[in-house]
Amino acid sequence: MRGWWKAIAVAWVVVALGAIAVVAVFATRRNDRSDECRFRLMRMWNALGAAETDRSSEWDRQPQGRAFWDRARDWPSARIPIDRRDLVCPVLGRTEPGAGLDRIDYRGPASSYRRLKFDDPIAADRPGNHPDRGNVLLKSGLIAEADDRLWRRAAETTGD
Repeated sequence: MRGWWKAIAVAWVVVALGAIAVVAVFATRRNDRSDECRFRLMRMWNALGAAETDRSSEWDRQPQGRAFWDRARDWPSARIPIDRRDLVCPVLGRTEPGAGLDRIDYRGPASSYRRLKFDDPIAADRPGNHPDRGNVLLKSGLIAEADDRLWRRAAETTGD
């Protein structure tokens, strides 16, 4: 009878270790996707940096919100095209972009890019992309996982 209890105890230990391993693998995968999300925001900022200086009045004629990213080819002196795959948040599990605004997972500037300050958010995850808020791209190029204060600020300076 003693051997039977030992077998049950070993089985419970194996099940518990297996559950811990599964949780660890999925947590790591989610972190990898969040890192990929920040990488995509960085590529979007690089494309902006290769366009004409933000002092150009041509920025005032650019669309706002997600349309800003959708129409990146129309930016003043755009030199680096945005890969449409960079406009899809990997945390959502999507891999391929679609056509139109419904497949752009990042908010864009809510006003003229030229008028935004150096430390204003210019892009942010749309609500629901991440389990808790998301990432924010500042005009300076800084990319941060948003706390409550930065998320509220992004809601003011970025739009859908």
